[in-house]
Amino acid sequence: MKNLEKTEVIDSSKNTNKKMISAIIAGALVLSGGIYYIQKTIRENRIKAELNSKELVNDFTLNGNNCYERSNYFVITRKDLSENEGNDVLVKYKTDRFEKIDCDYLAKEGDFELLNTPSSDAPNVYNSQNYLDIKDNLIVVDSGVGINRTFKIYDLEIKESIFSDGYTSGLFDIENDTLSYWRKTNDIPNKDNCSRVDEYNSMGGAKIEGKVVLDLTDTSKKEFSEFRCSGV
Repeated sequence: MKNLEKTEVIDSSKNTNKKMISAIIAGALVLSGGIYYIQKTIRENRIKAELNSKELVNDFTLNGNNCYERSNYFVITRKDLSENEGNDVLVKYKTDRFEKIDCDYLAKEGDFELLNTPSSDAPNVYNSQNYLDIKDNLIVVDSGVGINRTFKIYDLEIKESIFSDGYTSGLFDIENDTLSYWRKTNDIPNKDNCSRVDEYNSMGGAKIEGKVVLDLTDTSKKEFSEFRCSGV
């Protein structure tokens, strides 16, 4: 009698279940990977948006020049080439906030340049021009010698001066959208507005100064916030 060969019966339902489980696991992995990628993209976009919303500030010295990098502009200053007191100022316009510009004073077409020029009143006396600050599309430079100086605000979009005034050297501040500085007034010092008037006069004279608060969004708005008496 012949031996019957054993035949293995494959349960097709088990294979189907295995395939379904593998598919579910693969789908879960794909889904989790997709969620991770979406979360990563959202996080990177949020960080990038926060970064772009902040003003870029990077001030440094290189190649004998002082450079001031901002989101939209790159300012380069150099000592007057004729050895006069003061600096030349060059503004380069950035195509995007991450554009890299070398700290080299090379004026090109499209740049905005303010050269340290002689005074109109005294051709042999230079204006002693110096860069002070930059805020949004406004750049501030000052000129003059001694205690009482003058400053100008230039609008970099139109490349023109939009405001100028005198101020006391060393007392200058930009915060938010306002610029504050001290300047001499036409008030005459006396014992009512200057308790130390006699002391100051014995040392060379007295003056009344007012602290000006200027709205940079509208330079027609200028007002005194406080006053003080000091020596000249």
